[in-house]
Amino acid sequence: MAVATNLREQKVARLVEREVGPVWNERFARLLWRHLPPLREGMVLDIHSGVGNTIEQLLTRLPAGVRVLGLEPQEAMRALAKSKIAPEWKKRVYLKAEDASSVADMGDSLYDLVVANLVLREAHDLGVALEGLLRVTKPGGTLMATLPMYGTWSEAEDILREVLRDEGLDNAQNRLRRMANLRPTGPAIAQALGRLQLTPAHYVVEQERFTLLFGSGREFLFSPLVELGPLRLWKAVVSSDGDPQQAFFRFKEAIDAYCASGLFTVSAVAGAIVVQRPMEGEDPRVLPGPRYWRRFPGLDTLWSQAESGTLPDDSAASELDIDFGADESGIAAVGNTFAADDSVTAPRKIVNAVEAAEDDAIRALLDDPSPDPSADTNLDALLDQVLEFDSNQAAAGEAVEELDDEEVELVHVDAHRPGETLKRIKALLPPPRRSPPPPPPGGVKKK
Repeated sequence: MAVATNLREQKVARLVEREVGPVWNERFARLLWRHLPPLREGMVLDIHSGVGNTIEQLLTRLPAGVRVLGLEPQEAMRALAKSKIAPEWKKRVYLKAEDASSVADMGDSLYDLVVANLVLREAHDLGVALEGLLRVTKPGGTLMATLPMYGTWSEAEDILREVLRDEGLDNAQNRLRRMANLRPTGPAIAQALGRLQLTPAHYVVEQERFTLLFGSGREFLFSPLVELGPLRLWKAVVSSDGDPQQAFFRFKEAIDAYCASGLFTVSAVAGAIVVQRPMEGEDPRVLPGPRYWRRFPGLDTLWSQAESGTLPDDSAASELDIDFGADESGIAAVGNTFAADDSVTAPRKIVNAVEAAEDDAIRALLDDPSPDPSADTNLDALLDQVLEFDSNQAAAGEAVEELDDEEVELVHVDAHRPGETLKRIKALLPPPRRSPPPPPPGGVKKK
């Protein structure tokens, strides 16, 4: 129903604003603000602007002559974004109900700055996506994008792989590994940029590792960040083989065992891509690559000497062991050259048609931002039961007396047949304890 969908979207929008955004979206966007070009006027395109945090930062940091067009398909997200627009910004921003696919229908060379925070998801063909974003960027304009890179969620996926191995689900284990390999590395991004005829002077690729802390397996699996992010993908990987209920219960138990003496620490690798579209007669000294290295005077000196071919043999470069050249194929990140071999990139070669088909299916799942919610209704209901109740306590006869309001809300949101799900959950509860009837007034009469 439209009303139910709208309520669900509103709940998701509030979760993104309050819990997901501060620890995820804004952490990635922070990598971009240090590269924000000094625009005086012009147009900015913000793709998938979400709840409006990125637009708010752009309007705050850029002068009044700069206007922003935000694309966001979800009405609830746009409503929150509009609430953050100050009165003096009303004529500087326009929110449109479109998504990233609408970029393909735009004309060439329209925007001075294009911002895509967490739009280039793991399964995208980076070359095609970056080419489309650069096409709508004006010559001399800047494209800034972020994405999760190889190594994100690695601790959790390592544990899940071990669980799948113990359950004998080898196919699911292999699919999970290949899904992790779809997240790009720095060299893979450099390859994609090199195929677009961009040199290291035109771009900067940065990455920053940070950690997320969780107190238990339940806290991890019920975190809005995980529920709205990788959990859907892990469900899809596991649900095609074996018993997903058992697998996810053991996943939760394994996390609890892993962090029994402390917190469960999960890594995230945030990547940032900053590209300046080439133009005729450009001065390479003002492009992102050289401009980036000016913040590090010692390395900037080595960069300049390497580019001019005057680097002495006994210089500090030999101590740093940095290769500053670019190979003939242009596969290079700023200041570093990467060989075009399989050892530097996470994805391995596809060895047969079956794996190729499965990889295509994984890519299709990752590319679809709003899959049919009815597809995994049964699995969601099973997970509700498994994660809401500890089977060890049930086996020991320790009764769970009632569900609190938050748990009931989660069941209603995640299961699309809430009445049926609640019936199944109540069936797991032991019968209520009946207290003995009170004695009659006046006590017990003696014969």
